Amino acid sequence: MFGGRKQSAPLVGDDVVVEAATRAGFRLDPTQLVAAQHLSGRDHLYLSGPVGRGKTWLVDTYLGALPPKWVRRLHWHEFGRDLDALIKDRGVEGALATITSGVRVLCFDELTVDDRADGIYVDAVIRRAIERDIRLIITSNHRPSDLMPHPLLHATFLPTIDFIETHCMAIELDGGTDYRTIRRPNARRDHGFAGGLWITVNGAPTQRVSQSTSVNGRTISVWDSTRDHLGVTFGEICGRPLGAADYLRLAHRYRSWTVSGVPGLATTDRQSARRFVHLVDILYDQEAELNIECALDRTEFALCAALDPMSRARVTSRLSTLGESAAL
Repeated sequence: MFGGRKQSAPLVGDDVVVEAATRAGFRLDPTQLVAAQHLSGRDHLYLSGPVGRGKTWLVDTYLGALPPKWVRRLHWHEFGRDLDALIKDRGVEGALATITSGVRVLCFDELTVDDRADGIYVDAVIRRAIERDIRLIITSNHRPSDLMPHPLLHATFLPTIDFIETHCMAIELDGGTDYRTIRRPNARRDHGFAGGLWITVNGAPTQRVSQSTSVNGRTISVWDSTRDHLGVTFGEICGRPLGAADYLRLAHRYRSWTVSGVPGLATTDRQSARRFVHLVDILYDQEAELNIECALDRTEFALCAALDPMSRARVTSRLSTLGESAAL
């Protein structure tokens, strides 16, 4: 056994979330209010729903009311990278003990399980947390029953799905509005992901001086690598076999990005389209500014049969937060 059982997380009144919404200039919709009420309790929670329904905002607000040392947040894209490093250093049991040690609330943000190995580790972390009376909060675009959607792998994840549904209060948020698409008059757009622009480019792409940068032992051709800005073509960043760990490393190094020569996703291959979705997810979560140079508007761009409906909806929602501009 690693340590003793933890005390249940202290109650945080749902008025904390309601008051935060009021300060931000909006009211919680009925499904958000239900989620806020349950966040103020002690149940393990699984918050699901379409993109832009406020799942992450609600959890951010709740966790922000707790002492930081009580909370560990595992974002999906970072989980695999960090766990791999811990396993290499401490073995599986040591890695799991490190993840769950000393916390009272464990949050799995934007859970998406589509790989057998990831499913095994997710199962181990979830079971360890609940066995040790650590409050578990999961957010996902998918209901528990929709995790591990691959037909050949889904059956292998059914015990985990059953465990989640048995121990977690499942709440679906869907007030019918993607709140990312709503422009609030007082919303700031000068920093983070939403500080970027969707730039509609007419004519041939601008020719730029070739430079290079490296990530995880690989060299990438770029057209800008100065201070904290990375300028790179779609073909170089999404057309090559790069993964989430590479994008995370680059996102920590470069806080502002411009991706040029972006085609419509309907005209590119499946793998490049999926890498672009992962890149947008990571830059959004890391609050890195993203500028997109594309000959299409965002609506035309996102039409892509190669993406599953949830991925298409998510990337469309996140790109909708960018400002708009036309290339000179």
